[in-house]
Amino acid sequence: MKGDKFASGATSGVIPMTPIKFNEGEMRDDLKRLTPQEFIIKYLITQIEYDILIGASEERKASFAEQMKQRTESFVQALKIDEDEEAKWDRKCDFLTPFHPIGLSGRIIVSYDKPVKYRSASGLILAPKSQRKDRTLLPTTGHVMRAAVWSEIEERWVSDLWIGIRVLFNQMSGSAICFDGFPTWNELELGEILAIVEREDINVVEEPLEPMV
Repeated sequence: MKGDKFASGATSGVIPMTPIKFNEGEMRDDLKRLTPQEFIIKYLITQIEYDILIGASEERKASFAEQMKQRTESFVQALKIDEDEEAKWDRKCDFLTPFHPIGLSGRIIVSYDKPVKYRSASGLILAPKSQRKDRTLLPTTGHVMRAAVWSEIEERWVSDLWIGIRVLFNQMSGSAICFDGFPTWNELELGEILAIVEREDINVVEEPLEPMV
């Protein structure tokens, strides 16, 4: 939700995935018993909308109630679309093999895969209340371009065996390598690899980076 500032001062917010039922009588009671911030959060409105509503005539409040009813119905319908979309997801995880470098040491240079830009079917950003404060940094994938890997068990270099392998790793892992005229690569220690991705037709979803505070 973007536009005017919320009571907290934020200009955007994440909408909680909780069932919404709108009742005009309850809204009028809430205007009397809730603080402005509590009312704004409950009804997903801006500070400016609240300021207009609190001093409005009964006719204006009734008109606002009708707008809120339509807004609620639209939001519930959008949630249903997202739920139906999620129900189609494949829940199997047979293409990922967790990785731990037992008996191996070294570094690899990875070429980033291009992430898929994703938006929910309704266009809304939805999250449970417990996840509203922190934005998760999703891992990303890439293919090994160069490697310097030593096998302690075999007592030999096994670098060539790593070329072309697709790996999963955290966005903040490794060191970015940028040369003029080349794409950005990432140099990783083997311990920074989360998993081996065993399929090429599986793509990670793009998640914007936000300041880690």
